[in-house]
Amino acid sequence: MKDISANRILQKDNLFLLIPVFLYLPFIVLGYGPDSDTYEVLRTGNTFIRNFDYIPSRSPGYFVFEVFTFFANRIGGSIATNLAVLFMSLVSLYGFYYLCRTLAIPNPKYLVLIVALNPYYWVASTTTMDYIFALGFFFMGVMLLLKKKAPYAGIAFSLAVGCRLTTIVLVVFILALLFILRLITVQEVVTSFSLTAVFASIFYIPPLDFAKYRWWNIFRLDMGGTQYWSLYLRVGRFIYKNISLFSVPVWLLFAGMGIYLLKSRARVENTFIKIILLSLLIFLAYEVLFFYAPLEPSYLLVILPFVFITVGILMAGHRRVLMALLALMFISNFVVISFARPNLTNHATNAQYGLWLDPGYLVSETLIRIRVIDCADLNCYRNKMLN
Repeated sequence: MKDISANRILQKDNLFLLIPVFLYLPFIVLGYGPDSDTYEVLRTGNTFIRNFDYIPSRSPGYFVFEVFTFFANRIGGSIATNLAVLFMSLVSLYGFYYLCRTLAIPNPKYLVLIVALNPYYWVASTTTMDYIFALGFFFMGVMLLLKKKAPYAGIAFSLAVGCRLTTIVLVVFILALLFILRLITVQEVVTSFSLTAVFASIFYIPPLDFAKYRWWNIFRLDMGGTQYWSLYLRVGRFIYKNISLFSVPVWLLFAGMGIYLLKSRARVENTFIKIILLSLLIFLAYEVLFFYAPLEPSYLLVILPFVFITVGILMAGHRRVLMALLALMFISNFVVISFARPNLTNHATNAQYGLWLDPGYLVSETLIRIRVIDCADLNCYRNKMLN
């Protein structure tokens, strides 16, 4: 492990993070975003102002993100809320870089840029949604923990969990990983996790109060009727959206890497084996959660840093492979190979199979953003999407 302190990470060494900044900034002015959940969050703030009553935007509650969005929206509308998300994206990317440097992961800059150029990460970084806020607070906690500031790390982790409840899984695994690698002590684990539990519990009091403290109600997700969730359709959605997260060419490159590694029988250091195993557990844990609700590929954004940490370790001596991965990830923002088309968008009960070239996720979501660019409430969004 490398002893990386804030002073040792030179300012010039961080300039590569300006690349995602320049790429993201043009999208900040395109309204709040293309997802209806964004307007649910805005409605929570508007309802509070009008009636002094808290109504969660969705189950199980996203209180921390709703509060930050409320104040940012009052200050500067969609530009302010989107800039807040972009800032948290940079915190997330820098925190990921900091973790990679600390763990001596090879080629960390390539790995950070691969994550930054993922289409779902790109869109999430420029719209008023909670995914990046949760990741930003999580990596803020990781950095504070590595700097031996466990109490502050616990507060940052709790804010991450307050943005998205499922982030608690990531917190548990990162504490386990850093402890196993002897980067933190038992006392630091107990301190940070205790504060995470205490403050995160406080953040879920408002959603629980809304649910009349029937805690089981906040875990009921609105997923439509049973006709959409036969085993066949659930498995189909799960596979399709996992592939969409990376794109078909990237998955083919992953397959090529796997074949190469099996043939070469590459040896991996014991420390890196531990990192890979914990990363695999993170991957599996979130895939299990995603199988329960395979609604949006963006639910899986949390696995990206740990997938590419594993790739960075296994492809340590193959920078060209990482460059190819970076190029394919960038291209997938604009054009993708599709192998299935649903009969109804977001309400599919069947699909047509074949091979097509379609606009990438960034392009398709940007077209929706332009369509609803003037909207600041859910009714406007729904009307524009219907017309």
